[in-house]
Amino acid sequence: GSGAVTFSSTVGATVALSSLSISGSGAITLTGNVTTSGAQSYTGAVTLAAATTITSGTGGVSFSSTVNSTAAVAGTAVVTSFTTVGTSSWTAPTGVTAVEVLVVAGGGGGGYRHAGGGGGGGFIESTATVVAGTTYTVVVGAGSLGATSGSSNGSNGGNSSFFGLIAIGGGAGGTNNIAANSGGSGGGGSNGSYGGAGTSGQGNAGGNQNNGNGCCYGNGAGGGGAGAAGANTSGGVSSAGGAGKLSTITGSYYAGGGGGGTGTTSSYAGGVGGGATGGRSSAVAASAASNTGGGGGGGGANGGLSESGGAGGSGIVIVSYSTAATGTYGLTISAGGGNVNFGGAVGATNALGALIVN
Repeated sequence: GSGAVTFSSTVGATVALSSLSISGSGAITLTGNVTTSGAQSYTGAVTLAAATTITSGTGGVSFSSTVNSTAAVAGTAVVTSFTTVGTSSWTAPTGVTAVEVLVVAGGGGGGYRHAGGGGGGGFIESTATVVAGTTYTVVVGAGSLGATSGSSNGSNGGNSSFFGLIAIGGGAGGTNNIAANSGGSGGGGSNGSYGGAGTSGQGNAGGNQNNGNGCCYGNGAGGGGAGAAGANTSGGVSSAGGAGKLSTITGSYYAGGGGGGTGTTSSYAGGVGGGATGGRSSAVAASAASNTGGGGGGGGANGGLSESGGAGGSGIVIVSYSTAATGTYGLTISAGGGNVNFGGAVGATNALGALIVN
């Protein structure tokens, strides 16, 4: 007849059939191994829906029509983001051996009172080899608080890590004449102090504030970003934060430096990628958004408002991969002493993963 025949599991696995003959023009689908002690013959077109071994004992195997695999199905792109500060885990799925990874650390906090902006968190984008079924530790770093007094800088952002890649937290912005902290990207200097250094391959230095006139000249330099350093500045002028860096995985920028604070009405923006705007006489320093790794804005002054620095943004870890492709299956034939005959094309429509005839 012309009806289709489908074997949804193995045939003869427990006790081999003596022989198997499928006649008629209907399509034949095999989803498992077929075992007989004698000959097997397939008249209709055969499609493999799984890797298949045909064992025919002392008999031969005959295909009167075509033999193809099912159509290949490409793997699915998967992007997984870890946004909660702290430690978690990720297990490599079956069939996945390589991933792309983005690791961004927490941003540094801004300094106190016309102060330096916080540095952006360290930025790492890389590939990694993984073992399917293995669980890997993920750490997302916190953004740091800004400085709340003129006696010290704020703290650096927390480190983020994945697959042994460790992104360093952004450096805190400088307060008064205290040099800014180094970090993934360095914090910006304040009132005659130097900007902090960035970590090679992860970020850039914060800007220097070259005024040298003490606490009463309202100016702070921008923090460094993953894509550019904070600008140097002098006199009664602050500067913007350095730009963050574009991720090829997400198409978004991360780890921008915080803008410097000022005692004037001017506004000094943070760098693209989450850097926060510095404070001024008419507005407090802004804090960076979560999961950007942006630096906090430097504290402003002279407006009767809070002069504290803004907080840095928390980091983020992202893993991107494609699931294993499916649908290309191989055929192994063990015909003993019998002949193997193909009466039609093999793999012409959908190629087999392999063809082995023993």
